Formats: sequence, C-alpha cells, structure tokens
Amino acid sequence: MTLQQLQDKTGVNVARDNTLAASFMKNPKVRCAGALLHYHAQHSEVKTQAQLLALLDKTPDGIYLNELKDAYKQCVSDLRVRPPLPLPFFEPHHHQPPASHRVTAW
Repeated sequence: MTLQQLQDKTGVNVARDNTLAASFMKNPKVRCAGALLHYHAQHSEVKTQAQLLALLDKTPDGIYLNELKDAYKQCVSDLRVRPPLPLPFFEPHHHQPPASHRVTAW
C-alpha cells in the first residue's frame, strides 16, 4: 500500500505525522520501502497446523498469541483444538503479556 492509499483510506497523512511514521518504522510487522508499506506477519512461514505445531515444539518457552494470530487464517482455531489452553488476546501496543499467556506445544 502506498502512503497516498493509506491517506485516502484513513484520512491521515502519514508523511506529515512523524509520530505515526516512527511507529510504522518500529513495527516488526510493517516493512517500509520508500513510499510503500508492506504488512508482514511475524510468523508468515507458518501456513498449516502441522507447521504451527513444529514451531511450538521448537519454542519450549512458548510464543505470545499476538505474535501468532495472524500467521494464517485458521491459526487461532487450530490453537483452540487443544483444551484447556487459555487464549487471551493482547494488543501489542500497550504492554507485553505475562509469560503465563504464552502458547506452548502440547
């Protein structure tokens, strides 16, 4: 998406809003290439439940849900298959959730 497209959709001129521009630059899910912004899921390599399980197996301390939930469309549903896993949602902008809210391998 171009900065102009973003402005047309939101009414916000990102090029003139230094705070917002800095926020985009710091966001690990946004890639900036000149006047283009690209959204990139943090775990975009994960496309299936099998790949999700493999990633969780490699991460014994778990992964925060807000890092996984946009990996692929059914990711959260695939995580809910394993009861009794609590899946609280956190907004990454506010604070880091406690370690007890990490998704771990089952």
